[in-house]
Amino acid sequence: MLTYLQSGSTLSLILLCLGAPVGALAQDTLSPLAETSSVFGLVDNGDMREAYEGPDARRQQLIPWWRLQGEARVVAVDGGVLLETPVGSRASQPISAYGPLAANIRVVGVVHGVGRVELRDGAGGLFAREVGAPGVREEFAILGREIEVDLGRKLQPRLVLSVGPAGETPARWGDLQAWVPLPCPSETVLLAAVVERLHHSFASWLERGRPPGGALRARPCCHAAPPPLPLYTRLARTFGASLSLSL
Repeated sequence: MLTYLQSGSTLSLILLCLGAPVGALAQDTLSPLAETSSVFGLVDNGDMREAYEGPDARRQQLIPWWRLQGEARVVAVDGGVLLETPVGSRASQPISAYGPLAANIRVVGVVHGVGRVELRDGAGGLFAREVGAPGVREEFAILGREIEVDLGRKLQPRLVLSVGPAGETPARWGDLQAWVPLPCPSETVLLAAVVERLHHSFASWLERGRPPGGALRARPCCHAAPPPLPLYTRLARTFGASLSLSL
């Protein structure tokens, strides 16, 4: 589940998850919708406390939300739990991001022993860093700007975080998290963007339905009355009003 470092509006979070209209905008420049952002923890089960408790023996070997390679597993240590990655094993998880803000991500965690943190982006770039020291517990933090310097370019979304051992001994991991800034505009700004996107969509289809060389005909009206609001405006206002009831 999402972890919130800063709270965002209900409407902005819902539409952000739906991918509209932010997802329809270019990823190479900062959209006005992203002028206000919030930071989210997007690693699920980074403390390894979520576990399958059913009778299926195969599923008992898995770690919820994590993709495992080799013999990676959760182990009990001093009343808590850690992710252990023996030699030849890794654990990974995809992370969402918004291109223009990706430089501000922050990957943090705790490693016992010597481990290797990797972050692969949507363009196939691979960042890797060795963290920790033999026999000790160490906290680490990796910044998005450091990753971009290493890659020599901007990070591209569709990130995948991966952890594993760096030497010939297992590495143990805990409190893994990726703090990622995502656009969280106000309801007013977002509603205006929704209307704009609806206008673009409806106008495009109306134009395609225009008779060749002709103009769209207005339906005759038997009495003078204010023109109705465009359908897309009514839809957007109804959508915004219905969500406001849940605030």
